Amino acid sequence: MPDDPQALAHLGHANGWWRDTAQKLLVLKQDKATVPALTAMARTDKNYLARLHALWTLDGLDALTPDLVREKLKDAHPQMRVAAIRVSESLFKKGDRSFAADVGAAAEDKDANVVIQAMLT
Repeated sequence: MPDDPQALAHLGHANGWWRDTAQKLLVLKQDKATVPALTAMARTDKNYLARLHALWTLDGLDALTPDLVREKLKDAHPQMRVAAIRVSESLFKKGDRSFAADVGAAAEDKDANVVIQAMLT
């Protein structure tokens, strides 16, 4: 059970300060008990901001999985796809070289920001 379920709920708050602060607190605590809830949030929350902050929090907890990142590379929201490309860099730095084709495919995305991030990555 996570130490602070309220922090998890604030990842989807309308105010960016609350989202950023909740993410920061979760990462600073390094509470691995939050990983299942964060993973579920990143996968299914209707609020893309909650999905986005959950994904970045998982990165900060060193709890990203290649499967989740690949799933988010196909997210309906372009900012989620951009974030997925960016967090794939963390996995790359740890030796996972399997994202080259995925990032290459993102260079053909319909959203210009996704294409730009794919080229930068």
